[in-house]
Amino acid sequence: MNFTTYLKNAITKNGLNPYVFGSLTQNATDRLNNLSMFSSASAQDIAGIDLKALLAAVEAADVNAEDATGNQKALNDILKAFLELEDVQKAADADGDGKLTDAEAKEFLAKIMGNDGDAATLTMADIDKAIENLGIDLNEIANEAVEELLDEEKIDETNSAPAASGASGGGGVSGAGSSSGASKSSATKEKTTAETVAEIEKQIEDKNAEIDEVEADAEAQIKEQEDAKEKAMKDAGVSDEEYKKYQEEEQKLEKSISEKDKEISEHNDKISNNEATISSNKNYIGSLEQQISANKSALSGISDDAKNAADQKQSLQSKIDNLTQEKEAKESENKKLEEENKLLRAKTKALESGDEKKQLYKDAINAMLRYAGVDRDE
Repeated sequence: MNFTTYLKNAITKNGLNPYVFGSLTQNATDRLNNLSMFSSASAQDIAGIDLKALLAAVEAADVNAEDATGNQKALNDILKAFLELEDVQKAADADGDGKLTDAEAKEFLAKIMGNDGDAATLTMADIDKAIENLGIDLNEIANEAVEELLDEEKIDETNSAPAASGASGGGGVSGAGSSSGASKSSATKEKTTAETVAEIEKQIEDKNAEIDEVEADAEAQIKEQEDAKEKAMKDAGVSDEEYKKYQEEEQKLEKSISEKDKEISEHNDKISNNEATISSNKNYIGSLEQQISANKSALSGISDDAKNAADQKQSLQSKIDNLTQEKEAKESENKKLEEENKLLRAKTKALESGDEKKQLYKDAINAMLRYAGVDRDE
C-alpha cells in the first residue's frame, strides 16, 4: 500500500455519511478530490505552514486558511498524516527528546525532498521512498486502526451492558440465566461491530473501485479519440511516418499549453505569498510606529537637568533611528513586492486572456490539416 492509498482510505473511513449509506460527506469528497489533484509542493509552500499547529490540530482542515487552494489543503492533509506516523516522528525528532518541533519537522521534510531525484519539490514519491527507507508497513498500521476501533466498541458495549443480579438460593439459577443472556447479547453486539467494520471496508473498496472505473473510462475515451483521429488521418491519405510527425508536433504543443497553465498557477501562488508577506509587514510596521512614538515621547520628557540626561537622550535617539530604519526597510520591501505583484498580475492576465493558448490550438489544427494534405493560411 502506498501513502496515497493509505491516506485515501483514512479519509474515506472518517468521511462516511451517517445519513446516507455508502456515501461520503461533502468534506470527505472535497479532500479526496484535492488529494487526487495534488502534484508537488515547493520548499516555500512547506515553509509557510505552521507544522506545530498542524500536528496539534484535530484535523488538518482546522489550520486551512480561508483562501487556501486545493493543493494547499491537500498538502496539510498529507503532512499531518505523514508526520503523525510514529516511526516518522522518531526519525524527525533530531534531539531525541520525544517532542517533534516545527523546525525538526521542516528539516526532516527538507531531507526527504530529494528522494525522487528532485530536491526542489516534495512529492508523494518522496514520501513513499521515506516510508520504505524507514521500514514502515502501512497495511499493518491500517489494520491496527481497525482493531482499535473494534476494541473501543467492545469496551463501550461492556460498560453499557446491565449488571447481572440474583438473590441467594433460587436466585442463583436466575443469575446464571442472566449471565448467559448477557454473554449472548455481548456476542451479538461484537458480531454486529465486526459486520459494521466489514461494511465500512466494503464501502471503501467500492469507492476505490469507482475511482478506478472513472479513470479507466477516461483513458478509454482518450484512446477512442486518438484511434478516431488516426483513422481520419489515414483515410485522408496520411502516411504512418507523416502521422508520427504530427503526433510528435501535437505532443510538443500540448506540453507548451501545460507549461503555460503551470506558469499561471505559479504566478498566482507567488502573488498570494507576496500578499501574505505584505500584510505581515504592515502589521509589523504598525508595531514599529508605536515603538517610535513611545520612544519619542520618552525622549521629549527627559529634562536637561536630569542625571545622565545626555546618555539617556543618546540611547533613546539611537533606538528611534534603528526602529525608523527597520520601518523604512519593511516599507521598501512592501513597495517592491507590490510592484512585483503588478507585474505578475499583468503576466497572468496575458496568459489567461487565452491569446497564446488559442494560437497553440490553432497551430495544432493547422498541423493536422497540413499532414492531411490541406494547406491553409494563418
